[in-house]
Amino acid sequence: MTADASYTATFAIDQYEVTATANPSTGGSVSGAGSYTHGSTATLTATPAENYLFTNWTKGGEEVSTNASYTFSVTENGDYVANFTAMGTVATPTFSPAAGTYNSAQNVAINCTTEGATIHYTTDGSEPDAQSSTYTEPIATTDNGTTTIKAIAVKENMVNSAVATAVYEIVPLYTISVATVTGGTLSADPQGPAAAGTLISLTATPNNGYTFTQWNVSNTSTGLPVTVEDNQFTMPAGNVNVS
Repeated sequence: MTADASYTATFAIDQYEVTATANPSTGGSVSGAGSYTHGSTATLTATPAENYLFTNWTKGGEEVSTNASYTFSVTENGDYVANFTAMGTVATPTFSPAAGTYNSAQNVAINCTTEGATIHYTTDGSEPDAQSSTYTEPIATTDNGTTTIKAIAVKENMVNSAVATAVYEIVPLYTISVATVTGGTLSADPQGPAAAGTLISLTATPNNGYTFTQWNVSNTSTGLPVTVEDNQFTMPAGNVNVS
């Protein structure tokens, strides 16, 4: 060397690639992947899709975080996976007694086989949701007419059940009391009990020396007479006396 020399060493900071994927791909979305310099901070964020739950972040099959937002210092390339779990679905509620036609009011119990689920219901025909009335005891139907009960069951971190519907038609039965008379025998067909609207046929058989003259049928609930035509009458909404 015959002259002075100056040398300069140049260093470049390392660059790393951070990737992020969702498992399964339909389970949610991820963000934060990209190129990072050595020692810089990266934040990966996992957002579950509807009906999925975030489980954890893994790298090389090893869990690195259970937080959906994972912040770390970048010192190497890394492939990170956000794992999601599909939510289970709450069992559809059932009714007891079953929907149908009955002759008296029913107390309807609602059940769900999913442990810890809460049942919500409506009786006005609207669709129930988590803000509807909470089921705590059997629901009484009307004593005459139609009652529609709709129910849904919900539980945290599970998909709501399907809506269950039960329709109860209550058709009361009323008695027919046929008097015993000295001039003959009287009968009704059907003999009762019978639902309102049922056509009742009457038969009068006079004894010797007697002649049948007329029917007297009354609604004991209202005290009003019931019209008889051609030895038949339509059962009213009430018990009747026949003489």
